[in-house]
Amino acid sequence: MHRFLSKFLSFLLVISFLSACRSAVTPPSAAQTESPNPIASLSSTPTTEENTAPSTGDLIKTALENGEIDSTTALKYNLYAQFLDKRLPSKYQGSPNPGTDSHVVDELAAVFDSLSAEDQNALKPFLMPPVYKGSWADLESSNAQIGDDSTIQEISYSPRPASIPTPAPKKIDCETINSELWLFKKAGSLPVRFWWSLSRPGDEAAVDNYITAMESVIWKDITRLMGKPISDEKTTCNGGSEDLDIYVTPEIASSAAPSLAPPGCKKTPGYIMIKPTEPPSTLAHEFMHVIQWSFETKHGCMYSGEYAWLSEATATWAEDYIYPKANTERDFLEFFYDTGSSIAPSLNYSNKKHEYGAYLFFFYLTHKFDNNGIVRLVWDNTTSMKSLDAVDKAIPGGFKDVWGDFAVLNWIEQPKNDYKTWDGLAIKPSGGSLKKEKLKSGVWESYVTVDHLAIRYEWYTFSEDSRLVTYMNGWNFDITDEAINTYMGVVPINDGTKQLKFTKKTKPMEGIKIQAYFKVAGEAKWQLEDWTDKPYVSFCRDAAKERLTDLVIITSDSTQPTDASIGSIASMSDKIPPRIEVSSAGCYQYKGTASMIFTAAGESGTLVDEQVVQDVVFERTDEHPNIPYPILAMNVKGGQWSRTTTYNGKECIGSGAGKTDLAGSMTTGYTNHLYLLYGAVSGPSMTRYSGSADTGKSIDATVICPDQTGTGKFQSYPWFGVDWLSVVNKVVFKWTEDGSLQGTGDFIENASNGSMTFRWDLAPQKETAKAGDKPESAPATASAGSSSSGGSKATAQPTKVPSLPNVPNYPNAANVTQVNDSLIAYTTDTLSIVSDFYKSEMVKLGWADVSTPPMEGGENSLLLMFMMNSSVAMIQLSGDEQGTQIVISEYSQ
Repeated sequence: MHRFLSKFLSFLLVISFLSACRSAVTPPSAAQTESPNPIASLSSTPTTEENTAPSTGDLIKTALENGEIDSTTALKYNLYAQFLDKRLPSKYQGSPNPGTDSHVVDELAAVFDSLSAEDQNALKPFLMPPVYKGSWADLESSNAQIGDDSTIQEISYSPRPASIPTPAPKKIDCETINSELWLFKKAGSLPVRFWWSLSRPGDEAAVDNYITAMESVIWKDITRLMGKPISDEKTTCNGGSEDLDIYVTPEIASSAAPSLAPPGCKKTPGYIMIKPTEPPSTLAHEFMHVIQWSFETKHGCMYSGEYAWLSEATATWAEDYIYPKANTERDFLEFFYDTGSSIAPSLNYSNKKHEYGAYLFFFYLTHKFDNNGIVRLVWDNTTSMKSLDAVDKAIPGGFKDVWGDFAVLNWIEQPKNDYKTWDGLAIKPSGGSLKKEKLKSGVWESYVTVDHLAIRYEWYTFSEDSRLVTYMNGWNFDITDEAINTYMGVVPINDGTKQLKFTKKTKPMEGIKIQAYFKVAGEAKWQLEDWTDKPYVSFCRDAAKERLTDLVIITSDSTQPTDASIGSIASMSDKIPPRIEVSSAGCYQYKGTASMIFTAAGESGTLVDEQVVQDVVFERTDEHPNIPYPILAMNVKGGQWSRTTTYNGKECIGSGAGKTDLAGSMTTGYTNHLYLLYGAVSGPSMTRYSGSADTGKSIDATVICPDQTGTGKFQSYPWFGVDWLSVVNKVVFKWTEDGSLQGTGDFIENASNGSMTFRWDLAPQKETAKAGDKPESAPATASAGSSSSGGSKATAQPTKVPSLPNVPNYPNAANVTQVNDSLIAYTTDTLSIVSDFYKSEMVKLGWADVSTPPMEGGENSLLLMFMMNSSVAMIQLSGDEQGTQIVISEYSQ
């Protein structure tokens, strides 16, 4: 391209280009080089370096916006730029506009009748084809120098007062063809003539090849689909015949297909000006414009105005339709997504770039429905409809049925890679339509606006420590915050900590669709989900089949704009916008160690009871797409549990031990849970966790005394007691920045003669199984309510014993001891009798039985839970052949 421009600059000095439909030279393509076409071989590959200098069009536009020139002067300067006129002031000579053909002559024709007589006379040469004397091409003898604007008169563009009559249009004097300088060839039997200048004999080769292209495919395929162009027989500038005239000349900045003079802007013939270096696909593009001029559009001119975007989109589509392997239309694809700002453009947005890229939608439609006739139907509809209505009515099902699918297919990844199948196309969204971020732990706001018939793409990747990813749908749900008032295990959360509340909008946003297209590590294909009606969706990246590498949120609006609409805007006022929350909390598994050491000392001796679980594993209970909000729950999945108990007394000694493999014994119920409050958005319980775990198994112990030796049982106690510590000691445990759970605490910290110390160190784990493999889990343990225990079967007899407030006395209790807020007692009654008593009497006193499930536990152990208002009562029962031990704790907030 640079080599080509240097040849022009050597004799034209400084040339500026405006509104180029494509660069002066278009890269060769496979389809064009397959046929004998020296035009394609003349092309050179343009540089991939972006030209950052302002274009001529941008310089003129800026001057107009700043009030430095008026609209008529801006039009005049744009005409000078298109026709390489030396009168263009040097201050407006910039770089070529990338990627567009020129419609400045059409813009002149649209306003020509409203110009003053003086302006009409000055500008009418630009409405004349170049072969006529008096046309712009015949003014090469002008004495004006480059950058000399002395001949330019500033012209007011204020509306003409009603008292001043509009002058009659000036006659376009196309009377004499300059046959001494211009020759033509007829395209065989087709009603088409190609012209070139004798001053450039080399252009004849280009003419010959354009004729070949027109005869072989362009005329036949386009007219068969769209109809034939209107004959110019009755116009004065018809080139001397009724044939379509195509002028091959390098004396223009960009190819064009204007309507013929006198100015007409619909249902009118046209002609083509094309540079000799352009590929045949450009000829197809401009020929499509000529046929578009034949439609009598309902709402104004075919060009410019209401139908301008449609004209360029379908003309660019015609390039691919006629030359599907050339791929010249792809030069404009980035314009569809990028307007040079952060705004995702609407389908009908026009800036002399985007409308060319909009061919992609018609590419999609004609391939999806295998029907090129959709394009013809669109143009037939323009005779009675506005442009978007014309398109909508031509689509089976309209925009509402296809816009969301179109939005996804634009991403071009398996399995939604139809574009590759259809045309080998692999260019993804970019620019203002795309937001790309790498997310780490935190809150990330999503887009809050999307215009009508526009598409937003949010492409997210993730840091290594991004574990739990949650999308909040603020489009169709009002998101507010509210105080949490619930229990996490037995831990009440009512301290002012807030979570999000999702309320379905009474009037959901019409046309809005939220789709997620995501890729999981190790998977070749992407997955698609519709989130339009979901309040929130979570992924656990620690789980193999949810380990997102890429998440693309595609928000689209299939509605057309109205006169008063400015785009779909989510109401933010007191609401929270769409967002993504990323947490470092473990969401698949936690693994590590946990222990509990109970010590008690008295006059008779010292007891040490130690439980240790190595490689303990807590594993999630829910997976995508059913991950609950705002609390994650996990159950014990595995670990190596061991327990040792020693007693050293003045007269007796005793010891016992036990161990078990927890692997595969996924246990449920309160006593084997881990909870994480990942959904808290503010307050003291943010990043809080709780939980408790107990094997529910007693161990045998041998006691040796001077006068006898016997065996007994040490009842079960929790080895993981975050819940107990949280409620009794009023401690808030939170995960660390990397998601780890580490802590310690003494359950009876105020006791003078003993301690019950819990310690744990748990780290988040990633699933190592292949994506799609479902981890095995054992059935839940049997209900303790169905198990039997030894001991007395006698009916409990009332015996007055110490008790806690609001908890009934248990009859027939002995050895009652109170430790802090807990009561420890023993009875010879069986576990089932004691359980039945408390379950009945507690409910009579107004307590609610919230055991989960009500009678779940180990073989000889049972935990009952009751709630009343803000109080919690826990009753731990451990039974054997000799009776039942009772531990009662009551807590209030």
